[in-house]
Amino acid sequence: MKKLFEYAVIFHKYEELKNGEKVYKDSEIIINPKFTLAESEKEVIFKATREIDEAYARFPDNVEILIRKFLKNSKMNQDGFSRITTTSLPSFLGATSYSNNTDKESNSYTLTSTISNEKYPIT
Repeated sequence: MKKLFEYAVIFHKYEELKNGEKVYKDSEIIINPKFTLAESEKEVIFKATREIDEAYARFPDNVEILIRKFLKNSKMNQDGFSRITTTSLPSFLGATSYSNNTDKESNSYTLTSTISNEKYPIT
């Protein structure tokens, strides 16, 4: 049975320094949040990747896909969803990714980069 998901895609911009080091500049939403029915998160990732413009797909390390799965009313959190899953395009292809850590008491979410171990709060 299909379930309701919401997804969006973000592109992270970096500037390359003379020494080859990349420095974060900015991020932009390249696919605004959309709702879809799918049987799994993997199916949603397939849908989202087909929508990514070639200009962004050329930089897969900079593309991040965010997915939210909704639960039945009896199991919803206060904010109306169970969790947020994020993945970078390379993780979908088998490389790096972002994961989410949920603080159940405060119902807050933090993304932790598996590359740099940096934490990014979601508000």
